[in-house]
Amino acid sequence: MERKKKRGAYVALYVLVLAGLLLLIRSCAPQDIDSMLSENGIHSDQVMVVTPIDSRTHLVLYQNITADGLASGLIEQEPWSSRVTLPQDVLQDNPNEPISSHRSGYQMPDEKTFDVAYGYVHDPEITKLRLRYELNSSSEEVEADILEPSNKNKERLWYAIIQHPTTGIQLEIQGLDNGGQVIYSSQENED
Repeated sequence: MERKKKRGAYVALYVLVLAGLLLLIRSCAPQDIDSMLSENGIHSDQVMVVTPIDSRTHLVLYQNITADGLASGLIEQEPWSSRVTLPQDVLQDNPNEPISSHRSGYQMPDEKTFDVAYGYVHDPEITKLRLRYELNSSSEEVEADILEPSNKNKERLWYAIIQHPTTGIQLEIQGLDNGGQVIYSSQENED
C-alpha cells in the first residue's frame, strides 16, 4: 500500500513538472508579427508588406502616419525574445519622378549590417528595377521586388534588401522596360 502511494505521488509530481515545462515553453514562443507591430504603434491598415529576410527576421514596410511617409522596420523573432527596430527616417514620395527611393541601414545583434532600399515606381513603362553599386572594386547588382497596386497601396511599391551596408556608396537605381532596356537611371536624373 505504501508503495502505491509513493508511485502515485511520483506520477502526480511528474505530471505537474511536465505541465509546468509545457507552459514555460509556450510562454517563451516568439510573439506574432501583428501584435509586435501593434505594440509599437503600427496598425495592420498601415502595413504595406512584411517579407522574410532570414528564418527569424522580417522586413516591414508601412505607412508612417506621424511622419507622413513610407517607412521600413525590422522584426526579429527569437525563441526567448522578440524586438522591433523602427528607424525614424521615412520616404518623402515625389509622384512627379519616375521612381522615388529611400535607404535605411540596419545592424543585427550578431553585428551583421545590411541596407534596405524601397520606394514607389510611378512610371508605368518601368517593369523591373535593378540596383547597382561598387563594393571593394567589384560591381554588385540586386534586383528589386515590385509589388502591384492593391487596396492598401495605390502605387507600385518596390523594395530590395542589400546584404552589405551601402552608407557612403553611390547606389544607382535602373528602371527597365518590358524589353529589358534601361529607361531610367538615378545617376542620370541627379541633375
